Amino acid sequence: MASFSTTRLGRYEIRSQLGAGGMGEVFLAWDTELERTVALKMLHADVASDQQRMRRFVHEARASSALNHPNILTIYEIGQADSARFIATEFIDGETLRQHMQSARPKLSKVLDIALQVASALAAAHEAGIIHRDIKPENVMLRRDGIVKVLDFGLAKLTEQVGTVDTQAPTRTFFKTAPGMVMGTVLYMSPEQARGLTVDARTDIWSLGVVLYELVAGRLPYEGTTTTDIMVSILEREPPPLSRYAPEVPTELQRIISKALRKACEERYQTVKDLLQDLKDLKQELEFAAKLERSTPSALNKGAMDTRSSDQPMVAATMKPLIVLLASGLLIGLIVIAGYYFWSKRSGQSAPSTSYVAPSQQRLISTFPGSHAAASFSPDGNRIAFVSEVDGVSQVWVKSLTEGDPVQLTSDEAPASRPRWSPAGDEIVYVRRLPGKVSIYAVSPEGGTPRKIIEGGRNPNWSGDGKRLVFERDYDVWTTNRDGSDQRRIDGVPPTDFLAADRMPAFSPDGSAIALFQNDKGPIGDYWVVPVSGGEARRLTFDHIYGGAPAWTPDGRFIIFPSQRAGSMTLWRVPVDGGRSEPVLMSAGEDTEPEISRDGRKLIYTNTRNSHILMLTDAATLQSRELKESRVDMVDPSFSPDGSRIVFFGVNQEGDIHIHTIGADGKNLAQVTRGKKERNVHPQWSADGSSIYFYQFHPTVSFRKISVQGGESAELVQGWEWGTHNGARVDPQGKRIIYSKIDRGFVAATMIRDIATGTETAFSLPLRHARWSHDGQFIVGTDVPGRNWKLAEISICAVEGDACRKVTNGYSPHWSHNDTRIYFFPFTDSDGESLWAVSREGGDERKIMDLRPLHPIGQFFDVSSQGQIVWMQYRRGKNELWLVDLSHQ
Repeated sequence: MASFSTTRLGRYEIRSQLGAGGMGEVFLAWDTELERTVALKMLHADVASDQQRMRRFVHEARASSALNHPNILTIYEIGQADSARFIATEFIDGETLRQHMQSARPKLSKVLDIALQVASALAAAHEAGIIHRDIKPENVMLRRDGIVKVLDFGLAKLTEQVGTVDTQAPTRTFFKTAPGMVMGTVLYMSPEQARGLTVDARTDIWSLGVVLYELVAGRLPYEGTTTTDIMVSILEREPPPLSRYAPEVPTELQRIISKALRKACEERYQTVKDLLQDLKDLKQELEFAAKLERSTPSALNKGAMDTRSSDQPMVAATMKPLIVLLASGLLIGLIVIAGYYFWSKRSGQSAPSTSYVAPSQQRLISTFPGSHAAASFSPDGNRIAFVSEVDGVSQVWVKSLTEGDPVQLTSDEAPASRPRWSPAGDEIVYVRRLPGKVSIYAVSPEGGTPRKIIEGGRNPNWSGDGKRLVFERDYDVWTTNRDGSDQRRIDGVPPTDFLAADRMPAFSPDGSAIALFQNDKGPIGDYWVVPVSGGEARRLTFDHIYGGAPAWTPDGRFIIFPSQRAGSMTLWRVPVDGGRSEPVLMSAGEDTEPEISRDGRKLIYTNTRNSHILMLTDAATLQSRELKESRVDMVDPSFSPDGSRIVFFGVNQEGDIHIHTIGADGKNLAQVTRGKKERNVHPQWSADGSSIYFYQFHPTVSFRKISVQGGESAELVQGWEWGTHNGARVDPQGKRIIYSKIDRGFVAATMIRDIATGTETAFSLPLRHARWSHDGQFIVGTDVPGRNWKLAEISICAVEGDACRKVTNGYSPHWSHNDTRIYFFPFTDSDGESLWAVSREGGDERKIMDLRPLHPIGQFFDVSSQGQIVWMQYRRGKNELWLVDLSHQ
């Protein structure tokens, strides 16, 4: 090959040597034709004469050149000159990650930045069917401007099916490796690679995990004096916890790295995209924590309460903040953003302050096997009741917070949920749920036969004196004696039209009021307080966002509640007397179901890391595939007229709700609406696919239209809220809107509005979920006779003449792509556990698919012109119970 003294190689002028390796040397050169600086990689003479190594050299170049990604080294040319084979690549003005690590241990923000860019590069490679197989600090370069480049695909391996990474499928290599042949740098090898087994994309995930560990700890997770020692360590030993070398590391980063380093590849991250998403989430949460800490004024110690609207900035200017904590032992990367003085004096006792929650005061309660949720304290705060699955069915359990194993209380075929411990300590109420049938039961904390309290009730909660329960039935909130007698509906609860509404009512400590989450705009809403004796309800938040079960502080001054107002489901508080909402704590995943012990010294809640997935199912074959996975909802998906794109709404990291589109192939995700503090929901396509109609709840209350390309939206009708003018849909001609007028959660009338003139006409049947046929001549919708959902009927009505006929019983009807059949949910299946279809003439009614194994979210779905069904799936992560100990505050 050309020696270093060679000054020219073809059109390249060699300037200096950059480095050398086992296969060749790298030179800095000048491309005289394109006038740019390049790097030339040339083989040693003995390597060039080896056919297998030559194939490896060429295949490295081909593998790299097939990838077009900002974090992957760009290949310019594969060439030969003066008997030398070379690759011309972009020149990286910077240093290797190894050199960077030797100069100083990187800060956490730098570690995450590097990890995100490397993971992004690997995600692109894996999607192209290419596995790197030699990720190590020497193969990662950092440019001076901060851009990371992944080098050397010399060990790259092409998967069988280019375009996807099948983690179980065999692979074919660019160069053949005999069984037992080990390729790659030993210190960064996965267990399967060290054994010489067939590898897939998960081997790169392991290697990246090793690099991440080394970046954080300043040392390798697996070490030894010989190659054999290192391999034994990789195959048999667990690395020391990161906290030993970096006490400040977030627990969430420890979890991410530990999952990447699972020895069994099926227990590891299955795709690098999953790892990349977790890293992005952690980075965003840390940035949000820092932002909140910087924005907290020094006047917080002055003690005056700010009573402005909760639409104002989220951190109160008069409350005492928590120091941001990033130490080991916190909730899965728990970042305690801000804590406050929850309650002061109660019955003469000095209640603890939550102005600072130290790492030692956070601990995981559910360290035993399984998934656990919905914890409730015993009266003395020393035990908890919760639910956990047994053979796939949720049962009620109790456990001491100090010692001993959990004890199972129920053994039922029906799933249990929402256990609540009575103030007297003698009973635990819970919900027993079967398809189409829910009931409230009670069981002794010591076990025994459960007793039924109420048929048809759900989400029970005790009054402070333990004499009464509050619960939900259908659309109303009720109270009852603990034996089920003297049931009273609470007047003044704001109406909702949302069928799947769960208000999660909770008694105030003195029993005079109920706090609840009000779904007044479909699945989103706000928190309210309603007097038990009747009277006007008061709205506490104005977020129009997803929420859950609220909890009162023992002095009755604050409500603790989960909210997505900051982009992820986390815990907040709001003064009952009015004022802005303030963050309590934030973590990776979703924080829900808070409860505070009666003495105010403990807070417990559920943390879950869920995924939401847009799914596409072929109605004929029932074959399903994933389009997109996200940590936040992608709600109310709808096909464009030609079936090529899907529109939906979702929450961004700032807590805003916007309209997005994505290709039916899962590519080209695009945000349509923009703007701070906007709430844009329930989108639908225009007939020509050029525009999108949607509701806006903030900053305006209106029904609007926007180009699919984005830009300024236009108001079609002012003052329309989902809760009062429900289910608006524009006809295929773009001239009329059908919608439902809502009164106390039920349809008072179904109206057709002329867009140009504003004139309206009413249908004879009050339909909800009304949808136009594709020719605009018929309407299908749900009629609820006597406001009894169990009698709900699906009817088809002619637009002209208003003639209607019943098709079947059920709800949420959708036309098939050719209008010959109706898809719907039956009311024997109230949780939307299966999808059915019926002929538009009635009859030929059949079950299309069982949705229970797929965990669908709500009843939002759509059918394309090609007979594809799009819907949102819920991939449940493991629920964990976490305790905040406030006794030392």
